[in-house]
Amino acid sequence: MNRLRQLQRLLLLPSQMLMRMDLYYYYLME
Repeated sequence: MNRLRQLQRLLLLPSQMLMRMDLYYYYLME
């Protein structure tokens, strides 16, 4: 189960970064 949690963390970090990039690009477009 511990390995699954590590995998979730690895998946969560990029998703958060992508969301931030999305907001950043959205801000640039406006």
